[in-house]
Amino acid sequence: MSTAKGRILYFNEKSMDYITFGNGKETLVMIPDLGDGLNTVKRMAQSLSFVYRHLGKKYQVYVFSRINELPKKYSTKDMATDIAEAMNALSIESAFVLGGHKVE
Repeated sequence: MSTAKGRILYFNEKSMDYITFGNGKETLVMIPDLGDGLNTVKRMAQSLSFVYRHLGKKYQVYVFSRINELPKKYSTKDMATDIAEAMNALSIESAFVLGGHKVE
């Protein structure tokens, strides 16, 4: 049985969907690619944790979406700032980062 959990993180007047799973000793943060069609990870906890189950053995995995309310002008720098703020809100001090996961 999977321990994957889909959640919404509220921070700095923003919200972001994310998933967490795995029981490893190290932390892995997965961020979306730029061609994801702005899909979020909402309601995808079980399927993503199954696809990436091999990572859950070594890592505590966090899969982040973009923030839910995107401003008109939103850059990759803004996205990086949001991810850093989300990590801070979750007390993630350091992590391996895997960019470009596909959310479909």
